[in-house]
Amino acid sequence: MKRFWLIVLAFLLILPWGCTKYVWKHPEKPDSSLNRDKYDCEQDALARSGYFTMGKRFIIKSGPDDDAVERCLIMKHGWVKEKAKDQKSP
Repeated sequence: MKRFWLIVLAFLLILPWGCTKYVWKHPEKPDSSLNRDKYDCEQDALARSGYFTMGKRFIIKSGPDDDAVERCLIMKHGWVKEKAKDQKSP
């Protein structure tokens, strides 16, 4: 029984960290340009990940690396990943 309560306690302590949401912010660009920059970064990451074509069919050895996309957004385009502020209704 003691083990059960330890597992429940560990789960309750870990749960809030899994629900954290992040947003991308840029000091100069509007939020609407995030999709364009993200697409550019996905294409760069896809090109580096072993993507190639064979005739008219596309063959993907592995998809774009999410970490590579995030690094590109930060380094190439200047975006900053911030923790989202809680928006609680009254």
